Amino acid sequence: MHRPTGALALVATLAVLAVAVAGAPAYANPDHAQRELVVTGSGKATVKADIARVNFGAEVTRPTYAEATGEVRRRMSAALAALKALGIADGDITTVTYAIDSRTEAGRVVGYQATHVVRVKVRKLDGVSAVLDAAVAAGANTVRGISFDVDDPSAPIARARTLAVRDAAAKAWQLASAAGAWLDGVLTISEGSVQIGHDGGARAEPDQLEVDVTVTVRYGLLILSPYSRIFPPMF
Repeated sequence: MHRPTGALALVATLAVLAVAVAGAPAYANPDHAQRELVVTGSGKATVKADIARVNFGAEVTRPTYAEATGEVRRRMSAALAALKALGIADGDITTVTYAIDSRTEAGRVVGYQATHVVRVKVRKLDGVSAVLDAAVAAGANTVRGISFDVDDPSAPIARARTLAVRDAAAKAWQLASAAGAWLDGVLTISEGSVQIGHDGGARAEPDQLEVDVTVTVRYGLLILSPYSRIFPPMF
């Protein structure tokens, strides 16, 4: 019995490989609907607060409607005049509450409570105390809260968005690799929440603020053949 020559052996080997390749699964099956991978990414950026928002006003109760509204008007006119003397612009003062409620006893109106609360943007953080002192001295008798913010948050939000998308991409690559698959491009990106505040709760002091952004990204997914696991994706 004669053994195959080198040429015949090569032809036989190629024939076997051709049959094996023809029977192997493809990298992706075009007859199937596109598979998808959906991940959520989050990004954080820190920024220093550069403005304060102070809510304060006047609240009084008087026997008549005219007395209640008149007293609130007098107090708030004096308080706002004091703020303008400190350099607060009209555009930085916004009314957030103006309400008049009747007080009744045994079904009879016995008085009226008038409330006028404004929100003041203070552009110099070291001037918050002076603003409150001036307003209270002029007649304001209620303070509803102080918060710190960023006048133009576009830059830190952009940084947080970039980090959120990168976080989503890293998760997607990790999941696809673990499943023996390839990512096949971004299908959609949607932004979730955008939040600016203190980490761990509000504090009445200038401090670094944290910008949090979340995104949801849909990727196309290519399911690889078992043979492709010999050459796993490289990251």
